[in-house]
Amino acid sequence: MANNSVGFRTRLKARVIYINDGQGNATALVQTDLTSASLLLHHKVALAVASSGLKVSDIAITASHHQTTTR
Repeated sequence: MANNSVGFRTRLKARVIYINDGQGNATALVQTDLTSASLLLHHKVALAVASSGLKVSDIAITASHHQTTTR
């Protein structure tokens, strides 16, 4: 039941914590509002940050079901 759509219902956000030990080891922890992260998303994120030296295995994408509102 996949359909194309235009616009958005709600804005999704992501927060990233980047950890680098200064010796060539780095990790990116990505917390998203999207409660499902696919392998395709993981690889697209890795491609987008490839210039930082991160490999696919250096990226962890997680999600929470906590919804916040901004007033």
